[in-house]
Amino acid sequence: MHEPLQRKPFRLVSIFLLLLISSLTAKSQLNPFYGLEASYNLPLSGVGIGLRSELHLTPRVSVVQNVSYFPGFNDVHELLAGANVQYSFLVLPRVNGPLKTELIRFRTYGFAGGYYNHWLNYAPTSSNLKETNLIPTVGVGVSHGSIAFRTFGEFSYNALANEGTIKFGVMVSPFGIKWNRRNSCPGL
Repeated sequence: MHEPLQRKPFRLVSIFLLLLISSLTAKSQLNPFYGLEASYNLPLSGVGIGLRSELHLTPRVSVVQNVSYFPGFNDVHELLAGANVQYSFLVLPRVNGPLKTELIRFRTYGFAGGYYNHWLNYAPTSSNLKETNLIPTVGVGVSHGSIAFRTFGEFSYNALANEGTIKFGVMVSPFGIKWNRRNSCPGL
C-alpha cells in the first residue's frame, strides 16, 4: 500500500533534518555553523523561516544544508529542503591578538544547489510546477562575523519557477565559542 501523500514530504524532511543534525559530528578543519534564517519570496510576497548548517570543506568551499517553511498565511504554503555548495570569492580577514590569527570578518560568495519542494496548498496552475518539485537554485550572498558568530544575507534564484528569494539570518559555531571556564583547583 502507498502511504498518504501528506506524510511523505514530512518523512523526507525528517531524514534531511537528521542529516543536518548529524553534521555536528562531522570532522572538518574549520568549525561548522548552525543557524536560523528569515526568507522573503519576491514575486509572491511570501515570508518564511528556516534552519541551516554550514560545513566547510576548505577555507573557501562549504556545503550548506537548509530546511525552509513558508506558513499557510502566504499564498503559497510550502516546505523546502536541500543543499548548496558555496564558494567564497572575496574574503576580507581581520588579524586578531598576539598570535595574529585570522578571523573572517567579511566574505562574499556564490552558490549553486537544489531543493526538494512540497507545495502544501497545491492547486493546478499554468506553470510547470507540481505538488512536489526538484528545484535548481543559484545565488550570491554576503556574511560578516567571527569564527563563533556571524550574520548573512543572500539572494537566490529558483530556475524552475523563475523567482527570487532574499534570506537574512544568524549563524553560530558552538565549537568556535571560547567558554570562560574557571580553574576548579584550590589555590595554594
